[in-house]
Amino acid sequence: MATTKGAERRSSVGKRQRRRLRERQRTQNVPQSQHWDYPTTHDPLLRVFLKSGADPAQAGIIGEYWKFTTDGTWACRVADLGQPRSVTETVAAFSEAALLKVPCRQCGEPLAATSRAQATQLAGHDLQGSKWHSISHTPLCAACQAAAAAEERERQQRQAEQERRRRENLRRKIDDLLARENELTLDTRDPLHSPVDIIVLAAMHRMATALNRHEGGHGVPVPSLEDLTHGWTGSADRDLETIKSLYTRRWLAIHHNTPHDAFFERDGELMLTVDQVRWRLPFGKVSAVDAINAELQSCLGIADEIGIAARKEFTEFVQDMEVWAVRDYLDDLLTRVYGYPATPRERAAELVDIIRAGLTEYTRKQMNALAWRAADSAASWKERTPRVGPPEAASAAVTILRRKLEDARERRRPVPEYDPPKSLTDPSALHPADLIRQRLQELQAWEASPREKQAIECPECDEYGWIEEGGKPRTCDHPLVKPTIMI
Repeated sequence: MATTKGAERRSSVGKRQRRRLRERQRTQNVPQSQHWDYPTTHDPLLRVFLKSGADPAQAGIIGEYWKFTTDGTWACRVADLGQPRSVTETVAAFSEAALLKVPCRQCGEPLAATSRAQATQLAGHDLQGSKWHSISHTPLCAACQAAAAAEERERQQRQAEQERRRRENLRRKIDDLLARENELTLDTRDPLHSPVDIIVLAAMHRMATALNRHEGGHGVPVPSLEDLTHGWTGSADRDLETIKSLYTRRWLAIHHNTPHDAFFERDGELMLTVDQVRWRLPFGKVSAVDAINAELQSCLGIADEIGIAARKEFTEFVQDMEVWAVRDYLDDLLTRVYGYPATPRERAAELVDIIRAGLTEYTRKQMNALAWRAADSAASWKERTPRVGPPEAASAAVTILRRKLEDARERRRPVPEYDPPKSLTDPSALHPADLIRQRLQELQAWEASPREKQAIECPECDEYGWIEEGGKPRTCDHPLVKPTIMI
């Protein structure tokens, strides 16, 4: 109800303002007593008002200038009245013509003109106003234009004030959130059931430790996704999903150096753009390494159905990162070294399948060597064949990689290992994932043969866990030392 009354009050103020402007214009500039009607019939088209200050000669020029005949033409030429520029200046200074057939669409008053050109522009050459389909299409008079401009300025000022208050309110909400996040410590937190979440968390801790050591202090933020070349996992979707999971379970907190542009409001609720947020690992007095290792042990270190599923997910995750790393290496060769386009989109899925199959038999660095050979062979083929262009050579690199991989399998030839260039960084989670994979392989070997000497390092028994006592073999009683998974 209050809103409706406010709108009615603003509307009433606007009408009064327009009415005052019209009355002021009429009383000050256009005396109603001194005017002529043209044509001089019972249905005139023009009413010319003579302003104060005009002498008789000027009044005569004005009267002849505006004279409009019943034939629909001006009675005389401007040049016949004197020097054209002087005539138009006199007419504009001391007269105003009301176009009686063209009312203002807002107030209904006739539109005004100070020259013939303006009159014909508003009312047409016959001054009948036939160019307008209806009164709703006619322009506004000067008074209504001034009032509308004033109302528009007021509206823009109100809108600017509302926007300023909205920004201040948003900034206050952001500051409050950052203050709360800065005080957060991981005294209680939800467990992490996904190995992907744990590996990314380990990678964040590793990067934060390196950054703090480099900066010579503490509190350096973990970079946002926008600041990382290949993200954490090599997949933008998986990165977002993982970070949301870690933040929801309170393993991550928003760093106070996060730019305010990373936040926005939706329906009055403060939202954040995940890939722009800088993060903090709020471990407090809790050892970050101990906390992460405990999660790793509970996720990957148990040989039950849940642990087996987690190990499978971890293995697939690491392989995905390796596939993306080899794919990026091949694209880097094509674009940076040879100046070709990257792998065509229509062959991207095929390339991923080829690399994934190759990683079941060869290491990632060996796959890099095969990718280099494929790119080099594609470039050589292009140089030998003039009709082949860069896009065809980039596509051929996929086919050549598949053939070289098949040839390496068939001939059983050794494949060297190539390191990617320093300019091409791996996904940030790949290095800690490699370390954890080694620990997992040790654990799986122990689970397969827990009594083997190399697994238990017992100096008394043989490699099968047997010891002779009284000339008879028996199982050694040494304690079993189970390998643990840790970063």
